[in-house]
Amino acid sequence: MNKRWIRLEDNNITHIAYLNEDTPDLLNKVNHGNWINVGDFDVPNPNYDLVQEGGSYDEENDICRPPKPFDSWIAVGNNWEAPVAPPNNDATGLEWNEAQQAWLS
Repeated sequence: MNKRWIRLEDNNITHIAYLNEDTPDLLNKVNHGNWINVGDFDVPNPNYDLVQEGGSYDEENDICRPPKPFDSWIAVGNNWEAPVAPPNNDATGLEWNEAQQAWLS
């Protein structure tokens, strides 16, 4: 079964690899660093399904998040939310304006 590995620098995901091995020895030969196994690739896991290079790993909660879309956004579970809820609850047709800290149509 293919294992999903992430390489971290300061909890930021710099690389993702899929390897049918239980140890990161081969990965360290190619790209030395802090490799962590985040589950089997073939088994869905909501904690790791959003793993992306440029994203982050929250060790305390053992979850991966995609890249943070804006500096002001707040981590909620394994994703990010704006500091202000969208007026229509799902942001359909709206765009976040970081300078104004508001949703605009």
